This record gives sequence, C-alpha cells and structure tokens, in this order.
Amino acid sequence: MKTENYTDYRSLHVLLTEAMNQKELEDNVRKDGTIQAQVVVTLEEVLDNDIDYLNDVVSEKITGSIVGLTDISFNVAGSVTGTNELILRVTGTVEFDNL
Repeated sequence: MKTENYTDYRSLHVLLTEAMNQKELEDNVRKDGTIQAQVVVTLEEVLDNDIDYLNDVVSEKITGSIVGLTDISFNVAGSVTGTNELILRVTGTVEFDNL
C-alpha cells in the first residue's frame, strides 16, 4: 500500500496513491466490515460523470478493481491546493470475491 502525506491549509491527509493488495485490504477492514481510505479525484471525475462512474473510480483506487468495493459513501476531506482535485474520504465494504 502506497500512501502520501499531504497537508492542506487545515489538516494532514494520508492519501492512498496505489491500490491495496488483498492482505492490506484484510488488515485494514474495520470491525464493522468496512474499509476507509482517502483518495484524490479530479473535479471533472465528480462533475462530468454519474455516481456509478465515481464509485468505479474510487473502488479501483482502493481495491484495484471497479467491483471490489460496495456500499460506498463519500465525504469531502479537502482539496489539493492549486489543482482541480478533491480529497475524498471513502468508506465501503470490500468484496473479496470480486478482486
């Protein structure tokens, strides 16, 4: 699992920069069965497409598969200064059978 620390004007963010492998996913699943990670998406990915496309994008960024994450929810955690990129805190259920 590759991560990168990024500090915006308020907070330090640990951003996932490479999809987790199966062991990393298993190690990061919380007691309630969900996983949470912060990823960067472009503003265009959010605005120019539907929710299914965005779900596929974040699922692939976290699990390496567009069908690896279900029951996905998002919170905007910040933005990358000087770019059209948003930091999303993503929560979802890993579908290990679909990896």
